Amino acid sequence: MSEREPQNKELTAPERLSHAAGNAEYAFEALDKQASERERLHEYFQGKWIFHPNQVEKLLEGEINGVTPINAEFVPSLECPFNCPHCTYTQTGWRKRTIEQKGERMMDFSSMKILIDKLEEAGVKSLTFTGGGEPLTNPFCVDGIEYARQKGLDAGLFTNGALLDKDKIRRLLRTELTFIRLSLNAGIEEVHNKFHGLKKESFFARVVKNLELLAEEKVASRSRTTIGVGVIVNPVNVGNLGEIAQLLKSIVNSQERDGGIDYVIFRPTVIYIPGRPQYPKEIFERAQEEIGDKVLPVLEGTSIRVANIEGRFEDVAKEEKDYQKCLAHPWAVSVAYDGGVYLCSETDGMEDYLLGNLLTQSFDEIWQSERRRDVIENIGNCPPICKLHFYNKIFSQLLPISPQDLPRVKEWIDAERQKGPPEHVNFP
Repeated sequence: MSEREPQNKELTAPERLSHAAGNAEYAFEALDKQASERERLHEYFQGKWIFHPNQVEKLLEGEINGVTPINAEFVPSLECPFNCPHCTYTQTGWRKRTIEQKGERMMDFSSMKILIDKLEEAGVKSLTFTGGGEPLTNPFCVDGIEYARQKGLDAGLFTNGALLDKDKIRRLLRTELTFIRLSLNAGIEEVHNKFHGLKKESFFARVVKNLELLAEEKVASRSRTTIGVGVIVNPVNVGNLGEIAQLLKSIVNSQERDGGIDYVIFRPTVIYIPGRPQYPKEIFERAQEEIGDKVLPVLEGTSIRVANIEGRFEDVAKEEKDYQKCLAHPWAVSVAYDGGVYLCSETDGMEDYLLGNLLTQSFDEIWQSERRRDVIENIGNCPPICKLHFYNKIFSQLLPISPQDLPRVKEWIDAERQKGPPEHVNFP
């Protein structure tokens, strides 16, 4: 790890006092802002952390590394029918294809059950079945989701939609998993092909059809599973966001159904290769204009809420982050197809961030290990934003808490808890 600049060094006592005195008011402002955004953001509300008392207690005591994860990103496979040039794991080299490995980079069902058992025993509350590759390339993915639900875990699925079918959709909705989010990213075939690196075979019509089937089955079965559509924005699809909105509206407003898609979320594409610049902020400013002019008006009055988290678009273009340390990393962990446990989903496949292997070790062995402490002390070279970016922003303002501010923070947390847990509370 010598090539990385560590970002998680401890503050000295004078630095901690200065930090607390200078940031307390900013922290309270941020907490109030979180509360005000709850109804607007729903599934992406960033105040879910307060509804996990054991973790909050450790956090307020300053024992960040003693926090156990609420969520595990669960990677059943590295295989994928798409070849997205901006794929996180293509950029990091994790999904580099070789003849020897192709078709073998996925969990068998026996290993899947072992991993799920150990995560449940460790106190993890939810699993997000995700990539790596496309999770449904693993023939046991739906079986794994059903097994996780039987164990009492919440489950969610990120998919590109290409491998869904009626049987999988019905099985998934019967499990009452928390959410399915389909990555669409385009409103017309040409843009979809280019965005996903598809030169020989187009999946656009199949993906759209599967999204229609998903919406139909949700309505017909009265499923409580949240159906979302994901759009990450970059130069390929900016200018096509209005067409995405029109496509989604046509699906939910057809004569056969009323609704079936709950939200669409827009996020910026992130470059993960160190030293390579992010996309120009002008791209994302243009996207914001298009969302305001061509997305919101089209979807107003439909079942589809628009989750446009402007802060992500703003922060990805910043030269420097608003925080120096990663304080949020313990809240979610990533488990790879081979049992490897990584610090977070952004570091999947990076040897510097491999904590251990859950097939050969207990979760507690990994979590309490010197290896994990070493990885935490040397966190560096991170992208400008990540899954837990807003947790880091609030924690960096909140911590360390001075003795005089601690009662006020606890009072705020207690008041927010009185409102009841938000949707998807076990998914940070």
